Amino acid sequence: MREGVEFHDGSEFDAEVVVYNMKRLLNHPEQGDIKNSYRDIDDITAIDKYTIQFKHKTPVAEFLRMISYFNSPMFSLSSFDENGNIIKSIGTGPFVFEKYIKNDSIILSKNKNYWNEEPKLEQVVFKYIPDPNTRLAALESGEVDALADVGAVMPEYNMEKAEELSKTTLKGKKTLS
Repeated sequence: MREGVEFHDGSEFDAEVVVYNMKRLLNHPEQGDIKNSYRDIDDITAIDKYTIQFKHKTPVAEFLRMISYFNSPMFSLSSFDENGNIIKSIGTGPFVFEKYIKNDSIILSKNKNYWNEEPKLEQVVFKYIPDPNTRLAALESGEVDALADVGAVMPEYNMEKAEELSKTTLKGKKTLS
């Protein structure tokens, strides 16, 4: 593990945290798909402060990719209640969770203490737009800067228009849908 990485709450990201998060993913009843992804894990142990050992029933060539994917998040231990439920979203990334507005958006702000290069944007907003045509219209009008769901772009949407939209510059805040 990389030493010196801290969560947004100032706590250290170490092997103990990884073991807790991975065991929670494996044992939490609502984590069906993730539990299935890691079904070959036999044991997880913290060898020392920055080394974790994963024992598998069979070799898993893609394991490193799997644990770095979005569905295997690492949260600060202060993110959980006594039952292992997430009560606060506290991570280590370049953006800090700021606000969740149900059926509307998730707002993240720049992590000024990020261990790597400082983020160029002050804020990122993930906007919930369920209708694909409305998502596309929001992109075309400049209401959003990017679409996370590429299914919103219809096959008849021509490459010339896509190239034109891709030349848009961002000004300190990024809105995604």
